[in-house]
Amino acid sequence: MHIIDSQSYEQDPDLDNKEQIYHPLSFSEIRFSENAERTIHEAVERIAIYCERSPMYFYKKMDNELYWLDPSGLLLIVIHSKDLDADMYIEIPPGHWWITGSAMSS
Repeated sequence: MHIIDSQSYEQDPDLDNKEQIYHPLSFSEIRFSENAERTIHEAVERIAIYCERSPMYFYKKMDNELYWLDPSGLLLIVIHSKDLDADMYIEIPPGHWWITGSAMSS
């Protein structure tokens, strides 16, 4: 498995942290490092195997909740699955994802 290694990334997202600002995004607004793309793909594959579902089931749900957590710089992909009664999270540390220029001008 390709693990994203970032020495400056040492915190887990605190979803109850009132000081954290959540900026909703979509995949069309984001560019990923090659390592982040591999990590996302492998995470979805592992989740699909664990949940005994097709990877496409999870890929289709990935763009529903995508957040840039400020000030940490973490990108959080939330995958809700009501029929599995589960929420899954994929975290991408700063430096492995960028907001595209077209998203910043809107």
